[in-house]
Amino acid sequence: MNLHRDGLILATNESLVVEFLNEMNAQTISTANFRLSNAAGNLMIAEISYNNNIAIFTPQPQFEGYSKCLVKVDASVSDISGNSIGAENEWEFKAKNRPT
Repeated sequence: MNLHRDGLILATNESLVVEFLNEMNAQTISTANFRLSNAAGNLMIAEISYNNNIAIFTPQPQFEGYSKCLVKVDASVSDISGNSIGAENEWEFKAKNRPT
């Protein structure tokens, strides 16, 4: 799995993209095991899509107002062969307004 790590900065209107090295079991990629939370620790609602080894998390509403976000990916996420990612992964990123 190719995970973004601490220090990533997204525009408030961007989606978070996670790229996997292997084809993943799409049924293991859901809001139950991929969680986004704001700096206060409140879970953020997000739409999640998966296609061609890429998971895309689009928060509803946008990241507006959140300066720091935390992503947690449960160890239960697995590839099509049933191999889990092995351990929970988490990292922080910042969402900022970008000039237009």
